[in-house]
Amino acid sequence: MDDVAQQGSCSYELPDEMTRVFVSRKADETRGLLKRTAQHILAIGRSLHEVKERLPHGQFLAWLQAEFAMSERQARNFMHVATRFGTKPEILADLSLTIIYALAPPSTSQAVIDQVESKQISPTLEAIRAAKEAERQAREAEQQVRAEVQRTQQALFSLREETQAQQETIAQLTSDIDALQERIADLSIQAAHITEGEQPGASPEITTPLESLRQQVQHLTQQRDVLTQQVRQLGEEARAAALKRGEEEQDRRIRLHWFRLTNTFQASLRSLLAEWPSPVDTQAFEADDWARLAQVKALARRLLVACDALTGGPGGMVVDSATMPVGEVSNA
Repeated sequence: MDDVAQQGSCSYELPDEMTRVFVSRKADETRGLLKRTAQHILAIGRSLHEVKERLPHGQFLAWLQAEFAMSERQARNFMHVATRFGTKPEILADLSLTIIYALAPPSTSQAVIDQVESKQISPTLEAIRAAKEAERQAREAEQQVRAEVQRTQQALFSLREETQAQQETIAQLTSDIDALQERIADLSIQAAHITEGEQPGASPEITTPLESLRQQVQHLTQQRDVLTQQVRQLGEEARAAALKRGEEEQDRRIRLHWFRLTNTFQASLRSLLAEWPSPVDTQAFEADDWARLAQVKALARRLLVACDALTGGPGGMVVDSATMPVGEVSNA
């Protein structure tokens, strides 16, 4: 039977023992060269940084072209690697140059690098791009949330400012009405003294100003009542806006949590599938390994049940893992 060699998630057939020994030795040599290549990239990047800092502005690109016929992009790749991994060169040991260059730019978050290092993300361009895209979408979602919260806060602030202005106007109108009523009271007393022994209404110099003052009081009172009603409506709008804001923030928190949760799940699943054993690999399985596969299948079924429960499809209630017996999971 032909020898079978395994590397990562891939397996390949070897014709004989001599070939197996040969390719194994070459693989070790290649890994050593790759490690040294990564170290060389770090050294080149450091040198380029030092030269760029020393040369006058605008001379660095000319120096690159004259000395190495190197493009700005190539130099930037070297310097990004030196900046990003200069203090942790061990991270580069198991990564290809393509992946190293993909992780080095400032646009790659430390979280993505940590996930690649911890094997949560498969060290492939596709997985790294997917992780970056997920982070970009998460940032956009958070920015939308912040913008919506800011708009709601501004609306509430405007309502409060308008309410305060109306309340100040009401207070001023109330003060004016009180002053007019005092004048009406004074004029009424004067009219009572003047008209003693005379027929009522015989003093127009008193009754005319009194009537004018009463009309002013009536007009100001109507204004105050209208403003009071407006303030009441503004208060109701402010309370409704505050309540809606709380509900929307809760909804946004739920959606953001779901977004982050599914992104983490998708990244983990991609990494898992990238290293999933082949049917040939299962020839090495023992009883414990098959039991683990059964547990994975049981959890996958529970995940489908949970998805169906969210959409109202088949599956019914989601069973809490704490209530499921270990034997049930193992034997499912």
